[in-house]
Parts: sequence; structure tokens; C-alpha cells
Amino acid sequence: MDEEHESSYKQDEAPRYHARDAAVMRGMLEKAVVILGSATPSFESYTNALNGKYALAELKKRTENCVMPVMTVIDNRIGTRDEGKSSLLSKPLVNAVNLRLSLGEQVILFMNRRGYARQMMCEACGYIAECNDCSVSYTYHRKKQILTCHLCGSIIPAPEVCPKCASPEIRYSGVGTERVEATARAYFRDARIVRMDSDTMRKSSDYDDVLSRFKRGEIDILIGTQMIAKGLHFPNVTLVGILNADQGLFIPDFRSGEKTFQLITQVAGRAGRGEVPGEVIVQSFNPEHDAIKFAVTYDFRSFYEYDMEVRKVLKYPPEGHLIMVHFRSESLEDAAQCALNFHDALRPLVHPDMLMTEPAPSPVERIKGKYRYHILIRGHRLKQFRERLRQLVLHSRLPNNVDVYIDMDAQSTM
Repeated sequence: MDEEHESSYKQDEAPRYHARDAAVMRGMLEKAVVILGSATPSFESYTNALNGKYALAELKKRTENCVMPVMTVIDNRIGTRDEGKSSLLSKPLVNAVNLRLSLGEQVILFMNRRGYARQMMCEACGYIAECNDCSVSYTYHRKKQILTCHLCGSIIPAPEVCPKCASPEIRYSGVGTERVEATARAYFRDARIVRMDSDTMRKSSDYDDVLSRFKRGEIDILIGTQMIAKGLHFPNVTLVGILNADQGLFIPDFRSGEKTFQLITQVAGRAGRGEVPGEVIVQSFNPEHDAIKFAVTYDFRSFYEYDMEVRKVLKYPPEGHLIMVHFRSESLEDAAQCALNFHDALRPLVHPDMLMTEPAPSPVERIKGKYRYHILIRGHRLKQFRERLRQLVLHSRLPNNVDVYIDMDAQSTM
């Protein structure tokens, strides 16, 4: 409801409500039941269920009693090498895809990063193409021959020689869905292959069209990012390949392991939803990581208990509340000074049941030309902190060139 209609509604309709109507409404709300359903619940929801705040109902079997797909982990450090050269697709995965295609079955290849390569580097002088407005390197898109920043959206033509030293020794590193598609077409020449990511799906009708074709069996291999990870039910998909499964593990965020576990579990769930049992091949440079080991055995409870031990010590949610105070400015010095002033004003309120970090640059220090600083506060009994933060933001004299905003109960430290 837009603001204009909302105000009109309040003026015209509100007087018609009586105490009897309010009682009826309360009765309806008391009888209402909200069901939260997920194969990978958030740690907050699962904690609420264990504590009795939510009622917990667990489904022990898949729909129509389909068996869970068997997951195999391939060590990218050795399993994707062929004659000393690194390959995007491991031999076991290539063989498995060929087998499924020969049987008339369908395959999903998952890579949670779009583009062809993550970085352009000159081997002669070491130059790396970085966005002028953000603290990230450009992503290379080969089909359009462009470099683009996935944070601010800026685009420049891909250079043929190094902009710094004019050397033609340009190398592209890292992997995205566009490169996965090119590699798959080279390996599986007769297969009908389609890529689904935000580069190829420009309209909602594009998304619906591809899924309809996939359901009709007109596509053999579907390659994509998160948009193909959840909610898709295609009984003829018997194999899922998860490439670079660990690429999100080392993002500087306390939920990186949780999100990796969720992605692997959700993508794996696309396989074996029909009469033929499914198979999942997970390629990883860190196959021994606990998030991956627990995911490939579908052991959510053990992973939850493992990760919660760390969160208890560091007071991260759901073991504590998380507040992020963000500072943004075109001046690095002004952003840093404003953050330091806030920190000094908040320091007297720190108590043993909480932690507050020193002001620090954000993981991505600059976006759209603005430098980013933050203060991270986590723990319990933060009411005084919230009140003091409100006073500082609303009533203190802030620099005109610094934006300050507070994320209460933040979901991420990014």
C-alpha cells in the first residue's frame, strides 16, 4: 500500500472499527499458525526450536520417499589436474556427466560466481585491473569483451594490452559461470547447454522460459548460480556438480561456514527427485573443512553444534546480539575520525557481557567512491548501547561529508 492510499485509508476507514472488531482480530491472531520450513534453517530459528520458543517438526524422509543423493568430494588440489595442468572439471565429474547424458538424464552444474574470470592481471608488470570507485578487481566477461565491477556496476572495454606497460601478456584468473559454460561446451559437444545467471536472465520471462524448457527435457545441462540452488523440482536431474564449493568459506563474515553448508545442501537437493537415485560431486580446495564434511553427510545438527561453540566464545548470533555501526565518506580520514569519535563515546558503556571492536575499515573498504569504516558490537544487555547510539546519530554534530547508519541485529559483518 503506498503512502497516499495508506493515509486515505486511515482517515476514511479507521473510525468504523469498534472494540468488538478488535476482539475478533485478537482471536484470529491467537489461532494463527506460522510455519517456517527449510532444509537448512538459520541458526537463530534452530536455536529457538531447541529452546522451545518454536515447535520443532522434523521430516525424516524426502517427498515420495526418494533417497538422498550420494555426495562425493573431489580434492581440487589433485583431482582436477590432467597431465600437470589444472582443469575446471575433474575426471570423475566429466565421466559422471557423460554417463548421465548417455542415459537420457539431466545434469546441473553449480558455480556461485558469474562472469568468465574474476581478475585481469599483466604478467609483465603485475598490474591488476581494479575498479576506480571500489576496492575490488574487475570481473572479465569474455562474450561481451568487457570488464565490470559487480559492486557499483561500472563497465569498461577489456584491454588488448596492459594499460600500464602496454604488454600483451595479459592473464585472466578465477572462474565464473561463463567460463564453466565454455568448458562444458568443449567437453560435451553434443549436449544442449544453457547458463542461468543475472547476465543471461534479463527478464522474468527468460527465467520461466529456461525452466520450462528444462522441464520438457529440451536442455541437457543447466549451469547457474544461486538462482538454480533452491526450490526447483526436476525428476530427471540425476547429477549435480558443485564447482569450487569452498569459495565462500573465507569471506570475512561469521556466517560464511553456515552459508556454505546451506548452499551445498540446497544444491544437492536438486538431484534424485525422481525414480532414479541422484548423485552429487563436490569439488573443493578445502575438502577437510568442517562445513563441507558435515554438508556432504547431511549432518546439520553436528555442524550446528560445532559452529555454535565458536559463536558462544565470540558472542555472535544467536549467542548474542550484533550491532554494526557503519561510516561512509569520500574522505578516508573523515570516516576514520568519525568512527573513532563514536568509539570513544561508547567505550564507557562496555561491560563484561559484551565485546566492541576498535574502528576498522570494512572488508570492502571502498564502494561507489566512498570509504567505509565500521564498529562491531556484540553480546547481551545492549539496551544502554542502543539508546546511546540513537543519541549520537540523532543529536550529535556529525560531519556533513560522513554518512552514519546503524544495523541493529545485523545479519552480516560485511
